[in-house]
Amino acid sequence: MTEDIYLGLDLSTQQLKAIFIDDTLKVIDCQAVRFDDLDYETTDGYIQQGNEVGAPTLMFVEAFDVLFSKLNKDLLSRTKAISASGQQHGSVYWRESDSLKNLDPSKTLKDSLVDSFTKANSPIWMDSSTTEFCEKMEKAFGGKLALAKATGSSAYERFTIHQIAKFAAQNPEDYKNTERISLISSFAVSLFLGDYAPIDFSDGSGMNFLNISAGQKNQKNSGNRWIDEKPAKICAKLGVPKPSNTVCGTVHDYWTKRFGIGSSCQVVAATGDNPSSLAGLRLRPGDLCLSLGTSDTVMLSLDSADPQSQGHIFINPLDSEKYMGLLCYKNGSLTREAVKNKYSLSWDEFSAILTSGKSRSLNLMQINLPLAEITPSNKLGRWIYEVDDSSEFVEVERELTMEEDIVSFIEGQFLAKRFHVEKFGFQTSKMSRLIVTGGASKNKALVQTIADIFQVIKSANIIE
Repeated sequence: MTEDIYLGLDLSTQQLKAIFIDDTLKVIDCQAVRFDDLDYETTDGYIQQGNEVGAPTLMFVEAFDVLFSKLNKDLLSRTKAISASGQQHGSVYWRESDSLKNLDPSKTLKDSLVDSFTKANSPIWMDSSTTEFCEKMEKAFGGKLALAKATGSSAYERFTIHQIAKFAAQNPEDYKNTERISLISSFAVSLFLGDYAPIDFSDGSGMNFLNISAGQKNQKNSGNRWIDEKPAKICAKLGVPKPSNTVCGTVHDYWTKRFGIGSSCQVVAATGDNPSSLAGLRLRPGDLCLSLGTSDTVMLSLDSADPQSQGHIFINPLDSEKYMGLLCYKNGSLTREAVKNKYSLSWDEFSAILTSGKSRSLNLMQINLPLAEITPSNKLGRWIYEVDDSSEFVEVERELTMEEDIVSFIEGQFLAKRFHVEKFGFQTSKMSRLIVTGGASKNKALVQTIADIFQVIKSANIIE
């Protein structure tokens, strides 16, 4: 067999996964290493101390050692290109590049890079310890919306620039000795390149530091796009960001000599997990993807950007001239399940009530946020409104029937999502596609309700 093979790595919260595909996108092989199986005292891939959450950087490195020792050598020898996705917002702090450039094929990556990092634990997306730095940045920009217009998002604790600012403030000597700061995605491909790989535009949009509206095409694809050249010379530590499809070079000979990867194998810039999902789903403007899991995520492709104080606008990984919108909701499947359990229903019974009640106009709107919400930020509580004869919303104080509660709750969840995406400029059309993924996508009544709310004419797609 001589067909070309392509290797994708996914460095997620809980594991490092490798997927081989051929040029028809057929999956040839898939292998993974769980971080908890490596001896770093992590739970679900991370270590939490109060509101600080991180993952040992050397754990990531060792995972590559373990994973590549398991991979099929024939597939590795036929691999034409390698790229990766990584959990968004996380960061890695390099002391210097010499150890990376001089990888020794007789040693493991862990042994070669054991002294290469100035910060032992990489802050990850679950960290919420940087509130004071977020507040400082929003104040400097003149508020949440002003920062969002520049960077695509208002300040969020998990976003990388605030983690960097905290590290610089609390560990100034270690920060001074940091030559390069990578995102987890660019860190992954740096290992293959044997040098610092650039941060890509799309994952870099999740840092609160990349200018998402730098102007004309030639500006978008060259030059420095960081919003400020001044703070602690941070731009020099970040390097120059590049489009997500940038070919960074070929693999370091470490990978050729130790694992048999061909010396001409290309290394392509990595991006974040959410941009990778948008690319994999091939979303077009007018399409909408809803991922229904423990939390809900809404993703859309946009021709132009109109950032809001809630939600995120990233540069599109497939086209640096376009954008993607991302909205996250903490009250997802767990909240839906809580409403189901309130009435001791099975999911089939819940679905039947939803389908039956939806066929009648109940004139009710419910907003139910038992968990402190992300969109809108930190909202908590339950509000119920009824539309009166003059089409005004009137607060309801009576107890709802079971049918009213279920239908108004589900409709309220997804009407809110429609409201938020329309503020981003989203509009449905006859060509619009609604793609629903995640565990709750198996519920046909729920998916049909979503299709009705977003006025998608064709039957909603259900991806198991």
